[in-house]
Amino acid sequence: MDSLKQSSSTREGQSKEGSPILNAGQPSGSHNDSLLPTHNEKAPLRRHRLFRIDTAGESGRSGIHPVHFFGVCFKSTCTLSMLVNVLWPFVPAAIAIHFAHPDLHIWIFALNYIAMVPSANLLGFAGGELAKKLPKVLGVLLETTLSSVVEIVLFMVLIHKDKNGSLIPVIQAAILGSVLANLLLCLGLCFFFGGMGREHQSFHEAVSEVGTGLLLVAGFGLLIPSAFFSALSSNSSKTTITEEVLSRYTLVISRATAVILLVAFLMYLYYNLHSHHSIFDEVLELDEHKDEDREEELKRAKLTLVECFVAISVSVACVCMSAVFLVQEIEHVVDERGVSDNFMGLILVPLVEKAAEHLTAIDEAWDNQINFALFHCLGPTIQTALLNAPLAVIVGWGLDKDLGLNFEIFMIVLVVLSILVVGNFLRDDHDIPVKRVEVASAFTDGKEAAGNAKWVMEYLNHDTLLSREELTLYTKLESAGTLRNFIRKPDTSEGRPFLDEDIRRAINSLNASTAVFQKQTGILASLCEDIDKQLRRETERGARHNRDIERLRQRRELEKQNTNAATRELADKVSAGLRIESENAAVDSKRILSSLAAWLKEDDRVLADLGRLVSGLKPTGDDALAVKRTSELSMILAQCLAEELQHRLDRMYLENLRAGPFKAAQVSDTVDDDILIALEGELESLYPEIDILAEMYTKQQYATPILRELRNHHSHLRIASHRKLDYILDLVTEMKLSTDRLIRSLQDRESFCGTLEALNTIYRTKIGDQFSDLPVPRRGPSARRSNPPTLMSTSSATRIGSLSEPQILAAVLRRTGLTFESLFQPKENGRDVNALSEKRQHIIDCLHDYGIAADTPLVADMISSDRATRLLSSSLRANSHFTTLLTNAAHEAQLSELESNLARIQKGIEFLDLDVLFRHNEDREKLTERWG
Repeated sequence: MDSLKQSSSTREGQSKEGSPILNAGQPSGSHNDSLLPTHNEKAPLRRHRLFRIDTAGESGRSGIHPVHFFGVCFKSTCTLSMLVNVLWPFVPAAIAIHFAHPDLHIWIFALNYIAMVPSANLLGFAGGELAKKLPKVLGVLLETTLSSVVEIVLFMVLIHKDKNGSLIPVIQAAILGSVLANLLLCLGLCFFFGGMGREHQSFHEAVSEVGTGLLLVAGFGLLIPSAFFSALSSNSSKTTITEEVLSRYTLVISRATAVILLVAFLMYLYYNLHSHHSIFDEVLELDEHKDEDREEELKRAKLTLVECFVAISVSVACVCMSAVFLVQEIEHVVDERGVSDNFMGLILVPLVEKAAEHLTAIDEAWDNQINFALFHCLGPTIQTALLNAPLAVIVGWGLDKDLGLNFEIFMIVLVVLSILVVGNFLRDDHDIPVKRVEVASAFTDGKEAAGNAKWVMEYLNHDTLLSREELTLYTKLESAGTLRNFIRKPDTSEGRPFLDEDIRRAINSLNASTAVFQKQTGILASLCEDIDKQLRRETERGARHNRDIERLRQRRELEKQNTNAATRELADKVSAGLRIESENAAVDSKRILSSLAAWLKEDDRVLADLGRLVSGLKPTGDDALAVKRTSELSMILAQCLAEELQHRLDRMYLENLRAGPFKAAQVSDTVDDDILIALEGELESLYPEIDILAEMYTKQQYATPILRELRNHHSHLRIASHRKLDYILDLVTEMKLSTDRLIRSLQDRESFCGTLEALNTIYRTKIGDQFSDLPVPRRGPSARRSNPPTLMSTSSATRIGSLSEPQILAAVLRRTGLTFESLFQPKENGRDVNALSEKRQHIIDCLHDYGIAADTPLVADMISSDRATRLLSSSLRANSHFTTLLTNAAHEAQLSELESNLARIQKGIEFLDLDVLFRHNEDREKLTERWG
């Protein structure tokens, strides 16, 4: 039978390789080979990461969105789970009634019992959503663990609330009830709902056999303490072991068994997550593709990673509160209502703690994901037997609770029998009547062995066998009658099936050709871009060249128009600026004097106040005299007190002596005279001590309080004096700082005024009268072209008049090449004044050259050459100490050659329309403002 299963598994693997339906879901396919967009579940580049989907996840969102969050949580995964969410109003009601009416035990138990169902359902749903973002096996184990949180919380709360072992039977019954609920109830419902509407459901033997094997090991592990206790207790008459000792030994065996079961659970986790995870990956991945509502599931709105953690946190908090409130009422329900411990542990507690897991497994079985359903049925059972029960025993051991695995023998035997029955039921995967011996004899014995082998190789191969999906499609076509139409058509040609490998090769070929086309397209695009750049550069270069030529042509006319206006404007600016600055200096001087007078008056007033404040300070020189006088008076008082006491003692002594004869007559003769002598001696010794006691009493009662008050008064006066002196010091310091600032400001102002006065004097004496010596150019043939500069100078004068004085001064300094810092620094030895004079002399020389050029006979014919000459002359003189004149004899030969060249140029100039230069043009005005 095992060999038949192995051969059937081999046939299934071979058929799956050739099936286009199954190959579409195999994990070996690359995510990039898919023609449709899918979520990143199988991307090979993300194998080393924890999450198997992209940052946005299957939800297509990130972060948390409250409206989407509540909507997705309410809709859940199926209709049944969504109906369970209707029970959410019971959660706040259960919490409220627990605190409002703690005496209503039945109501609190019932409401919290119902409230745990939606909380556990949300926990299972959030765990499933988080599991979809993890590798399949790790996701299923995490989902199973989160579903077992309810059970672990219940066990921990029951152990904590246990008193005198009253809740231990409930815990033991809950452990066995959880196993029975998963094996019998949940698995039976999965088979029931999974078989509705289907002829058969097949599951993989890796899930069933591994699960049932582990359950059998766990069942026998749980059986050991009970069998030990039952075997020895039944032979108690033949042994000397008491029941107390037997219970202690059984508890030790239970704890040792719990440790062994925990180690087995860790080995199970390692087996699932590390060493053999690929087996379950393939099984679960194939089961995902068998999901009948897979498309709807992929389209369903899902939670983001943050929303999964929020939902898990909220559900765990609600489950813990409900579990605590529920366990607190179990004792009242068992005692008052007569509910047995076994019914509470076997029926009620397992139903509520496994509600979410049962709903998930039933929904998966309904969707034909029977392997997932088995995983969710057997996984929690294994976790209960190998983790939760041993964990409860170890926690009870730590809390000194006698919680062991000594179950009732009937119950534990029932659990082991149920494990055996379920294991045998799951082991019978297919009902195959053929025996292994008959199949082996058909290929080994007799003359027909070779023929049988040849027939099998010919007809039972990769091309003739159908996979399960192909067989299902064939059956549906045959039942619908569509298959006969295909068979009856004579033109239907036979051929090899179109496999996924062919599709992949075609897609790879298309991808390669597409990559080549894209590469060529990129190369052509880059070439086109380079050509466009070259064309743009040529166009820009030509436009720039034209602009340069136009600028050079217009610059001479603009300079000629603006020269006179600029010189007059510069002179007016300097004169106006100096005049305004002089007036401002005078006004500022008056304002500073008035401010200084007010400041000094305020300082005088403050000093007067400080003088009055200082005069109010009281000297403390009389304190020493007061202390000395106090000491003298205390000594005098002590002497008076001592004398008074001595006088009183003397008076008493004399009075006693006077009364002595009368008393002596009444006293018997037995009185001894020695007593009187001793009394006199004591009185004599008491006199010196009276002075000391009087002095101490005077110091304590009078001198010390007076001196203390004097010291306190002196300290108060000293503190007040220090405060007043500190205040006076602060004011004087502040006055000193303000005086220093004022002195620095006055020094700066004095330096500024001196510099301005020196500049004004130098300007008046050296530069002011030189404009009268300038030659006035004659108006010749270019008189028509000299009118626009007058208009330009008028507009410039208008623009200058609208400027403020600081702007005028800044313009003057900018034209002369100076700065404010260099102008108002008095320690430069006149260097800036000399620079201003040099700049002014340079401008006058330029004007002189312009006048000479206007008087020459070539001025009417050398318009273009005159522009170039003046431009070069002004540029060369800017940084040169030499001057060149056109009337120099050395240039006569060059001028004659230039005249011959200009004669030829004049013929071309005659065709130019020079009136264009004097028309209104915005670009020309902008250029004038920029270069003028």
